[in-house]
Amino acid sequence: MNEAVQWLLKAIPTYVLTFGQVFVAPKTEIVAKCRGEESAVPDALVFLGVSQLVLYPLVQGSTGPHSAFWDTALRAVSVGIIGGLATLAVLALAWRIIGARLKFSELIVAYCYMLGVFSVISSVLSLAVIRMFAEFYPKTYRAWIDFLAQAKSLTFSEAFSPSPEAVESIRKLQEMPGYFLFLMIVVIAFWMALLWLFFAWGTFRQLASVSRLRSFIALAIFLLLWLPVQMIQGFAIMQSSTQDHSGSSPPSVRVEEWGYCPKAS
Repeated sequence: MNEAVQWLLKAIPTYVLTFGQVFVAPKTEIVAKCRGEESAVPDALVFLGVSQLVLYPLVQGSTGPHSAFWDTALRAVSVGIIGGLATLAVLALAWRIIGARLKFSELIVAYCYMLGVFSVISSVLSLAVIRMFAEFYPKTYRAWIDFLAQAKSLTFSEAFSPSPEAVESIRKLQEMPGYFLFLMIVVIAFWMALLWLFFAWGTFRQLASVSRLRSFIALAIFLLLWLPVQMIQGFAIMQSSTQDHSGSSPPSVRVEEWGYCPKAS
């Protein structure tokens, strides 16, 4: 474990520089990396791995020797790898449908850098919004945490056909102060991160050497094919998180450890 931590610390300076370059000019930087050195694929995989790990402790909680952090991280990485492979397959299929073929190595490199930056941006914005929500509306925040804990125990069919009790819980949560304001800010933050990802999609267009129209059609096809994959992956992650909480402290307590859940007055 110590070796993994040391490796992560050594990789951070290079990661920060690369992150800034890709964030500012995604199309230029990613295309250059795709057509540059032979180590482009390993470097991209390392970048994505650091992106997933750099914010993971803040999101999940304690990383102490007696915590389930590393077991949770391993399970999340496993689910992420499966979801990533599925997404890559959908990407390749979307471009092939419009008659364009991308090299698989270029597809992997572009995907890793785009997902790495997007995950960090969305995570930082999400943590900031949640922190503000917890500070200004602590009671509503606690109710929201409790609702999420209950939602994680749902089966796949129950997630699409909620029980009357679940519907009543949602209604009560919606009536609490600050809830809709919180949702509005979450949507704005999500679209801010999504806007960068939409701009970075032009990387695939340059690699495939196609027009903007064909690139837009490929994007539409990708979204239609990717949505079911994302829903299944999201449900798998939710079920994985449920297993992590069994026998451990409640989610609200875990969040309190990081200062996200102030005491209600």
